[in-house]
Amino acid sequence: MWFSTENGGLNKLIIKKNDSSKDFKFEKFNKPVDDGTNVKTLAIHSIFSEGKNRLWIGYYGSGLGLVEWNTPESKPYFSFINPADQKAQFTGKIIRDIFRDTKWSTLDNYK
Repeated sequence: MWFSTENGGLNKLIIKKNDSSKDFKFEKFNKPVDDGTNVKTLAIHSIFSEGKNRLWIGYYGSGLGLVEWNTPESKPYFSFINPADQKAQFTGKIIRDIFRDTKWSTLDNYK
């Protein structure tokens, strides 16, 4: 389970299987960088899970991001969808909601 925060980045809840529900921890992604290992900024207003290994991030002030991973144990890779040199940019940098319409089935439509 993933949690977005106003000023604390992105948090992933990890519960150990076959243990009590009190045995959990949070993996925190709250050190903004541009190298794919962490979030772009700390203010995240929306997240949207797409399947088992993709998470879209709506940043406050920094546009749209995508997190991908191969297995639940692997480290996620963070990419920024709206770089400054891209021609087709959002008109704003605040993403409040992410919603999939009925015609969008997979990320393959994005490529």
